[in-house]
Amino acid sequence: MWRLTLDALARRSLFLHTVISVLLDTHLSAGERAVLDQAITAAYRAAGITPDPRTWTRPAPTLRELRDTLTTGDAVAAELAHPYVDGAFNNLLTGPTTTRPDGHLVVFSLRDLPDELKAIGTLLILDAVWRRVAYPVLRRPRLVVVDEAWLLMRQPAGAEFLFRMAKAARKHWAGLTVATQDAADVLGSDLGKAVVANAATQILLRQAPQAIDEIARAFTLSSGERQFLLTAEQGQGLLSAGTHRAAFHAVASPTEHALVTSNPAELAGSTDSHADTGFLDLDGEPSVLSGDEFGPESDVAQIPLDS
Repeated sequence: MWRLTLDALARRSLFLHTVISVLLDTHLSAGERAVLDQAITAAYRAAGITPDPRTWTRPAPTLRELRDTLTTGDAVAAELAHPYVDGAFNNLLTGPTTTRPDGHLVVFSLRDLPDELKAIGTLLILDAVWRRVAYPVLRRPRLVVVDEAWLLMRQPAGAEFLFRMAKAARKHWAGLTVATQDAADVLGSDLGKAVVANAATQILLRQAPQAIDEIARAFTLSSGERQFLLTAEQGQGLLSAGTHRAAFHAVASPTEHALVTSNPAELAGSTDSHADTGFLDLDGEPSVLSGDEFGPESDVAQIPLDS
């Protein structure tokens, strides 16, 4: 069960303000927020959910029910929400969640979501991740890995999540790994710079000439380090921890390479069974998964945004 605190209902109501703002792709005015807040309270009340914690296990209202409530109070907002209730994008939000993200390794993929739904899909994923990380009853070491973070940083809600995670994750026994091929895009906002500044360890791989100036300023690179990143080969990079930096060359084992390669020629030329399914059979190599540094009771949540 998700975290049940005395202000849980208020927190869910406030989160719905963010959801609607992302759906409408606009910043709600004070008047719109007031109308929306009344509609959210009415929708919860109609579902039998009140400030009494004993009612919080009842099924929550859906977006359709909230839209129906908004229709009488704010026809404009109801019409804007139409595509996500009755229109082309209703397949994501027409009903309650059908699965719970439990397990040692949880991966959220946005591969099958159209671009128009990736913003709200990302927001819902991040909300689920953060609530699990912050749930004190199940507190344990966890690692949240956000791949292609530049896609997330384009959305204010996603950028704010990463910033909050970077600042508060350690308090909840969680680590945050942010990976991106476009570091300049991440550094293009104050929140992105704050996320980078809060990183205890930073890894820089080969950089494009058009991005190296901003990278050099953000990471205070020397001329030698700058030139190294411009000419680095595959697997080469700079490892930075505090005031110390070192060049490295990572060499993947055959099993690791098969797991992570995105080379189209290698994927197309593979004759193994996992080439068709997208998964690698590790049944014959149990040692690959043994000795997990996070232990049997830890969780790793991965959010690949671009695949």
